[in-house]
Amino acid sequence: RRKLLDERLAQIQRALDQEEFEQSLALAEQAAQEFPSDQRVKALHSQAARLAEIQRKRRYVDEELQVARTYFLRDQYAEAVAVLRRALEAVPEDIGLISFLKTIEEAQERGRLEFLRLQVVREASELIRSANFSLAIETVERGLARVGDSPELKGLLQLAREQQAAHQRQEQIRDVQTRAQTLLREERFEEAILFLEEHREPINADEVSALLKTAQGQLQQSIMRRDMTVARARKMLEGGEAARALELLELAPKAYQAHASFSQLYDDCRESVARARSVRSAAAEIEENIKKKN
Repeated sequence: RRKLLDERLAQIQRALDQEEFEQSLALAEQAAQEFPSDQRVKALHSQAARLAEIQRKRRYVDEELQVARTYFLRDQYAEAVAVLRRALEAVPEDIGLISFLKTIEEAQERGRLEFLRLQVVREASELIRSANFSLAIETVERGLARVGDSPELKGLLQLAREQQAAHQRQEQIRDVQTRAQTLLREERFEEAILFLEEHREPINADEVSALLKTAQGQLQQSIMRRDMTVARARKMLEGGEAARALELLELAPKAYQAHASFSQLYDDCRESVARARSVRSAAAEIEENIKKKN
């Protein structure tokens, strides 16, 4: 029996040395049945059982890691995480499982942030194209708060702000042009010039400067026309044609009435016409009285 015991012990040890732990465990269990009280058999059985269990766990871990890796390479992060967490329940201290789970969770988070970043870029770009700059800026700022540092989003935010400023400037220019052109159509040239001069420097736009130059030219032409009208009307008044002079002045642009020379002449013509009418009325009354006496 001693020879058989030594043979069994040698078989178990050989299997252990060859890392055939399942086989060594089977041999140790056989030896334990044959020599239940032998301490060397018990020791080798304990060692084989421990190493076989470690080997089984290692194989299980390797298999689960391979499954998780396959999911990972397909970008199926949720499935890979589920596999690894299930494996960690069986082998909670395995460094390989813990490390790969961390790698996948980090990749999953990067993927989530990248998807969010692309979504923000699409939404903000569409808002910029539709000239909704305020909402585009709000969208990018909110995206930066969720995504974190992103050169692309920062660049998009700067673009949205620059285009908003440019759009607002163009709106200001259009508003100034519209108001000034209204004043010019009404021949309120001096008001138009004051308005344009007030807004020229803050806006600093060639369009405003050009319109100011136009208004100044139109003012000079208006002054010339006004002076010519006043001269013609005065000549008529002095020639005893107050009614014609008044008619000429009444047909002139209303803006002329703001000037003293025009308004004074207008008042003079009205007074002259009124006196003439009074004289004619008195003469007609006298003539009527004479007719009645005769």
